Amino acid sequence: MKNTKLSRYLLFISGATLFTIIVMIVQKSYSNLITPINQANSNLLIKPIDPHLDTETLLEIGQKIEYQPSDIIFSAPIPSDSTPSSEASPSSVL
Repeated sequence: MKNTKLSRYLLFISGATLFTIIVMIVQKSYSNLITPINQANSNLLIKPIDPHLDTETLLEIGQKIEYQPSDIIFSAPIPSDSTPSSEASPSSVL
């Protein structure tokens, strides 16, 4: 009689453990399925693109002047010969 009670107890514990493991696997699978969908819905960078072109912006871009590198005038200062030539030589530093 004691053996029957022990085997029923072990059978109940085994069944409850198996049920708990199956529920945890199903819950984790459902969570893995739903999480990317929720992240995509909450992400502000993922939006539908407006198919209508803003022609005013296109006209502004077309009216801009494009500069070539040869058009840019860069006046660099020209060194004069009047600067003192008393630069420190390596031997004078020591």
